[in-house]
Amino acid sequence: MRFAICDDQPADRQLLAGMLEAYARKRELQICLQEFSQGEALLDSLEAGKFQFVFLDIYMPGASGMETARRIREIDTNSFVIFATTSEDHALESYGVYAAGYLLKPYTLPQLEEVMDWCMDNLPPQAQSITILLEREPVQLPLQDITYIESMGREAIFHLGEKTYSTNRRISELEAELPADFVRCHRSYIVNMNHIAKVTPEGFLLKGRHIIPVSADLGASAKQRFFDWMFERTWKGHG
Repeated sequence: MRFAICDDQPADRQLLAGMLEAYARKRELQICLQEFSQGEALLDSLEAGKFQFVFLDIYMPGASGMETARRIREIDTNSFVIFATTSEDHALESYGVYAAGYLLKPYTLPQLEEVMDWCMDNLPPQAQSITILLEREPVQLPLQDITYIESMGREAIFHLGEKTYSTNRRISELEAELPADFVRCHRSYIVNMNHIAKVTPEGFLLKGRHIIPVSADLGASAKQRFFDWMFERTWKGHG
């Protein structure tokens, strides 16, 4: 997950970065932090989906945090914007930019954890991703685009349509990180159930006509999970 911290005070940026890293370790999350000293610098680098979380000070030279948040919303409607500032004067105004939190300095780790826990519980599907390292650089893979993950040797290969990404991760580790839309159906395969067209005797037929095999030991439970998942989606769709 990618975080932006925008604050003109270096000490405040470092403090917040340390708290976020502590939160990530506690929750076993992989995160990437990028710091900015001015709103304009953040906006110059921004594109839709680049950051899942944006922490903004309100009182900065140039574009204020509130003005920066308004311009962020013109580019990205899904990122969580959290204000971290010295005054509560703009708390009501923050609702106008759909802020996810409003932290008053000096805030504490428990206060930050409360805001972050709420955000993590309310991540929209298009904002959910998994971070992998490619050539030592973190890369965000949108969960909704992953069709399946394949274990090959010491690598896990992510299949996103025609694109593939390889990383040095165990498939069992990835299984523990992925949400309920993903099911382990074979010692070497995890499949995104959103991309399954139907169940066949050979395995899961994906919408792209590729078949993911199921194993004797995992196949029965994987198929049942898929049927339960489909039933729940159908029930919610008619609720």
